[in-house]
Amino acid sequence: METIQMALVRAKRIHYPELTITVIHAREKDKPKGRDLIDWKLVTDMPVRSD
Repeated sequence: METIQMALVRAKRIHYPELTITVIHAREKDKPKGRDLIDWKLVTDMPVRSD
């Protein structure tokens, strides 16, 4: 999990605030027989808790 703070590009005189996002890369450790490995990249601006 990694948290990134981004400054958004302004468009047509509109100034957007900075945005903090969290990126989670979830991947299966072992490939199950008969199917592909699950490999997800999740991006959110919501708070994330990892227990």
